Amino acid sequence: MNVLNKNKVKFENEISLLKDVSERLFKYALEIDKEIPNEWTNPQVDHYFEYEEHKEEQVEFAVSTIERLIRTFDKKKMMTLISEAVMTLIKEGSDWRYKYVALMTISEITEHIDDNNGLDNIIEVD
Repeated sequence: MNVLNKNKVKFENEISLLKDVSERLFKYALEIDKEIPNEWTNPQVDHYFEYEEHKEEQVEFAVSTIERLIRTFDKKKMMTLISEAVMTLIKEGSDWRYKYVALMTISEITEHIDDNNGLDNIIEVD
């Protein structure tokens, strides 16, 4: 096997591993309770800025780990993998958790977008 073929195999293995890790992170994030907490549906504050955010540990862990993967590995490869996963989550219509995890992910990774058109690479804008 020549050097180019070895690099191609290594690259494909890396992509496969990163995709698997990303999918597992999203699956973990989606393990949050399906029931919407009362404090979300009936906030006890008059203004949004007074609201104490209710954070889910699974979502925080998954999103922060995805962000670290983007920083560690090739940004373009990771953004492609993440954008595919985010679009799959957004298109899931039956469960609010999918859209929530997708939006939390988008919120975290927008700092890695280099230009104004970069968001088009993450989500399909019609």
